[in-house]
Amino acid sequence: MLVSFGATNPRPVPKNVLHVVNFFQQNGFGKPVSPGPDFKGELTNIDLTAETGLSHTTIEKSPRLHAMVMRKITTVVEKDLAARTKGSKKKAPKKKTAAANPAAQ
Repeated sequence: MLVSFGATNPRPVPKNVLHVVNFFQQNGFGKPVSPGPDFKGELTNIDLTAETGLSHTTIEKSPRLHAMVMRKITTVVEKDLAARTKGSKKKAPKKKTAAANPAAQ
């Protein structure tokens, strides 16, 4: 997971990154992040230009943005764990029925 606050010269996001959150203000400093050619993850650019209480030098200090990042981390971890748990569960073997097993008749 990659999180950026006010990226001034962001490079395209590579394929090995699964989640990106970019907070920026288009007031001469911050810029949106773009996906690289093989990027298949989730990319979220959040434009905070209208937020007058933030600036390029204070954007990374915002408790509200920190809380958003923590919620995102929690969501990503929960989804990834759920996917791993679901993928690792073994299927129970099928029970043999009398019709399927002629020797049992």
